[in-house]
Amino acid sequence: MTWHVAWHDTAFDQMARIVRNHPDHKDELAAALRDLTAALRADPEGAGESRGDGLRITFHDPLVVDFQVAPADRRVLILNVRLRWVLL
Repeated sequence: MTWHVAWHDTAFDQMARIVRNHPDHKDELAAALRDLTAALRADPEGAGESRGDGLRITFHDPLVVDFQVAPADRRVLILNVRLRWVLL
């Protein structure tokens, strides 16, 4: 059974800004997002590291993603997205 993955408006805007500011890395960013989505749909409670109270952080290079897991609803909410390092 898969989990539903949703994006907080802030995280969506952050990701859009990253893509817009790094057009030469669209393929790399798209691959990271595919891997992230697959991992969160399959097993968000096993993805990344716990930060307590259902909050977790995961690294899908070059992205760092903060997310919240709601087990009762089988729902994941992506809260923040940032680059792990500067893309050149």
